[in-house]
Amino acid sequence: MAGLFLDIYIVYVFRIFWRVANLLRSRKWTKATATVLGSHPNLSSYSSVSVDYEYAANGQKHADSFTKPFILDSSAKAYADQFARGMEFKIRVKPSDPSVSVADSTVENW
Repeated sequence: MAGLFLDIYIVYVFRIFWRVANLLRSRKWTKATATVLGSHPNLSSYSSVSVDYEYAANGQKHADSFTKPFILDSSAKAYADQFARGMEFKIRVKPSDPSVSVADSTVENW
């Protein structure tokens, strides 16, 4: 039982580091506005929320998603409830490949 408990925290920390690495590598990419298509809480052993969004870059529409990890299912549900279809938020788009984007709606000025 203690192994599963520890495993959940190890996966959580890994997911946080992965998100931070993506945010850091994209901090100089072009900003764009994304529109939420939907959000989905994933309440398995490792709780998370996936947010699907679309954006335009270089005159073309693209779609992507981001996933945010949580320890508690209740926190994941509350976070997912914040995303209404049509809501807008800022993302970063890779200049050399506009189909690649990084999003974090909680950090507006990164």
